[in-house]
Amino acid sequence: MRSFLGNCAGVARVSGVVFLGLAGGLAEAGEVLPVWLKDRMGHSLSGDVVLPVGAYTGEGERLVVGRGELVVNEGTVLDDVWVFLANDGKLTLRGVRARKLVIQVGSFTGKVVLERCLIQDFSITVQGSTWGNSDRRSTPLSVSFPTEDLAVEMSDCVLERSAMDEPGLLRLRATNCTFYDSEFASNRGMISTAARRKAFLECKFVNSVIWEPQFFAATDRCHFVKSECLGVASSRRDAGMPEAVEVSLVWEEGTPAELPAGAESRLAFAPTESVPGCGASLGHERIDGALVMGGMDGAKSSFAEAAGGTASQPMVASRSSSSSSTGTSASAPAVSPSPNTKTLKRQQTHINGLLVTPLPNGEMSGQMSKMNLTAIPGPTTDGPVFNQDVGSMMTGALAEVKKFHELRHQGVPNGYRMEIAFEEKYSDKDGPSAAVACALLLESAITGQEWAADFAVTGDMNADGAVKPIGGVPAKLRGASLGGCQIVGIPWDNAKSLQDMLLLEGPAPLLKVAVFGLKQFEEAAALARADRDPKLAEALSEFETFSEVLLRDPRSTVPILRSPHSPPRLKSILEKAPHCLSALYLLAYAEGRLPKTLTLAGSLDAAQNRAQGLVNAIDDDASSSGNNLNGDQVGAMIGRLRKLRPLLDSRVWIYSDAVVDYGEVIREVLLNPIRSGARYETFINTANQKASAARSAYDRLLSNPAIREELGL
Repeated sequence: MRSFLGNCAGVARVSGVVFLGLAGGLAEAGEVLPVWLKDRMGHSLSGDVVLPVGAYTGEGERLVVGRGELVVNEGTVLDDVWVFLANDGKLTLRGVRARKLVIQVGSFTGKVVLERCLIQDFSITVQGSTWGNSDRRSTPLSVSFPTEDLAVEMSDCVLERSAMDEPGLLRLRATNCTFYDSEFASNRGMISTAARRKAFLECKFVNSVIWEPQFFAATDRCHFVKSECLGVASSRRDAGMPEAVEVSLVWEEGTPAELPAGAESRLAFAPTESVPGCGASLGHERIDGALVMGGMDGAKSSFAEAAGGTASQPMVASRSSSSSSTGTSASAPAVSPSPNTKTLKRQQTHINGLLVTPLPNGEMSGQMSKMNLTAIPGPTTDGPVFNQDVGSMMTGALAEVKKFHELRHQGVPNGYRMEIAFEEKYSDKDGPSAAVACALLLESAITGQEWAADFAVTGDMNADGAVKPIGGVPAKLRGASLGGCQIVGIPWDNAKSLQDMLLLEGPAPLLKVAVFGLKQFEEAAALARADRDPKLAEALSEFETFSEVLLRDPRSTVPILRSPHSPPRLKSILEKAPHCLSALYLLAYAEGRLPKTLTLAGSLDAAQNRAQGLVNAIDDDASSSGNNLNGDQVGAMIGRLRKLRPLLDSRVWIYSDAVVDYGEVIREVLLNPIRSGARYETFINTANQKASAARSAYDRLLSNPAIREELGL
């Protein structure tokens, strides 16, 4: 069972094809995508066009198809081609051989049809999709489409090394297709859409990796050869599935060797010996693990010119500024092309970022990390890059930052090798929460603006400058305080984390640092400046004086805060700095307006963090549940949960109580070891029943539509 805060999004980078389970498309993919996939100049066409049979190259450009259809017929060769479908654009490829083919669907009324195609290096995504929290890969999403019609239809195609959005998001149906060296992910909230229409019918998957077992629910009568499924043995492999699904498939030389029977799971497998006619009938050959792509190396004509496309401005993918949007813009923002002769104002600049590290007990440890950008004249890199290996989410977030500055400054100065470094280089890093910090680093390098040494920031960011929520805020604030920072910027959408922090830890953490809520990049830049606006500087000075008085004697902190003298001081600060969250929530605390219970998200996270060992054990086999625990540890976890219960949202009680019941069974055996076979059998049955009850309570909670909406899922 995953920690609610730890349900982090991500797509691992493994050789071969990557099917993106994030609702983020190209804008989110970062270095998961091949190096040949870049933002390019575009051409556009409107009206129906049939491309003459021939060999064509995209020449590094993008073709935008508006309210017409582009048809490419048998015998045509495409190399390095990017097609963007805006509005009601339609693309039909029949009998085409293609290499480095990128298709972006810019609206949900676009249509893609692929028949009898041989494609190597292929990407198809919905541009700018941002439903749900992009910080959580396997968090369920709730999506409504303007139409239930299929957006992508593939039949009798052979694909090698591709990148695709989640099949439910693409409204995909692939029939009798063969996929080589592929990875597939699924989002739990969207798998019901893909499962209902069966996204993959009688397809063959060779040397593939299935990241989420729920993906199988979207397949029917498929053949998997030398493939691997991660998490298929988990008791929660059916999480997010509203109804039972039986999957008929061939599983040959796979890992695990056999798929579980799953009699008590909503995801059940029905393996068969063979599926006649499975996979593509299209003739093809592979040598040394790669498709033979004949005819790709001869002379080629311009794809855009042959299609009749007219030159247009460059198009840059961007995400919607609204986290609740269920649609995307039909086209992306444009930038006028011009020679880039700018130079950087600063070749080295710094900002304080915030990191979290999960601890074995389920808690999170926060840390301030000085980040710096260094620009060295020389061979140009494609904007700033990290100087260490980081995860795909962090790389994807940096890609959004690059696009933001391309638009903001009409291009980023070139002629430099720009590297972003963290103070500690040797720990693993991932997640999008360094995006705002990276944006400030690049802003400083371009404009010469200096940032204050007492400021730290955390937050994800879209290409339009909107600051988006992240996880681990309480731990990050503790890390900022320990690192000597006095002012911290967090996403405005994370504000309620401070309410939970006050209930669990009291007012001291919000007095030690002045926390500000950020909605846009401009607010972060104004707060980070060393030469702040006089009104803001006055508010910060007042807050510092107020905090010093209250923190002088910890025993007097709460009485002074709740005295008649404190609210006027806090209101004065808020008049000058309305987005000061510390003042806002301390005022609510002083006036007795703070809720008596944690938020729903805070309740789920606190319940799991207080008993992380038990939460982990619930997913294990009962016979090994206590191997890493002792009676005192389990007793302490049970005690923490019982003490926490009055602060929890009442809807979480059934889950926390079920975890306590399970813990009591484990603790009894740890304190009184089993010495008979009969008692062992009783223990196994009881432990499994209690674990099942806890899992069911958790799943029911996250399956409730009202709760999902409240959590922003």
